[in-house]
Amino acid sequence: MLAGGLRAWLDDELAGTFDAFSSDLPIDLPAWKIAQPAASSDPEHDNGGLSALVHALILDHLVFGEVIDPLVEAMSLLEARGDHDPLLRQIVSLDGLAAEQLAEEVATHTAVLSRELGRIPGSWLPRSSASIAAQICGGRVRIGAAVDLMLGPPARSVSSICLLEVVTTPLGAHLFDHLAAMALIETLRSGAAPLRVAALSTATGDHIVLEVNDDLLVGALHRVVDVTAERVRSLIVDSNDASISRLHP
Repeated sequence: MLAGGLRAWLDDELAGTFDAFSSDLPIDLPAWKIAQPAASSDPEHDNGGLSALVHALILDHLVFGEVIDPLVEAMSLLEARGDHDPLLRQIVSLDGLAAEQLAEEVATHTAVLSRELGRIPGSWLPRSSASIAAQICGGRVRIGAAVDLMLGPPARSVSSICLLEVVTTPLGAHLFDHLAAMALIETLRSGAAPLRVAALSTATGDHIVLEVNDDLLVGALHRVVDVTAERVRSLIVDSNDASISRLHP
């Protein structure tokens, strides 16, 4: 009932937003974009190779409970995935001192990750890099997130899922909105709100833990409405500008 009510509320709020928008292409809004609509890219991914290496080690930590050689193991995981070849070539080309500095930096972040997560029991059903997404407005808008760590079984009578975002930079105020967006997406996707959402900084060891309640979800809903409306307005302006350019080359 909660998820259905939120979805209906979103559809009502956005009902007139697309009246002047003729494109059939859906608008994609990842959680980071909902939290920071002015940003052109995910701030965490802007941390480059370090972010990719540390995030790869989340799976290593879940499977083995400890990481022996962080840089080597992270590179092996990224090589197996096959989607970070330029980064791996760049790391291999580093000179001795630069490679040593990178290894130390990855090890420092990994030590924080291992200390703060501890050994996670298999009974908690941990899974990493879990993609969650939901469509609203009849598929005109897709909201989604890549959850670094998801814990708990699917909800039945009570909320049982916890979502964790891992960042390699100090925690910023935008993460509150990011976590709220993740909670809303999971609620719409699964039909049940998560119990908690959290963020951990491997740069500082600081963390945020938020209980998921009505206020959190409604706040995220309003952000989705505002960001979607602004995105549609921007696309309409771009489309009009393109049309004028074709008429007046």
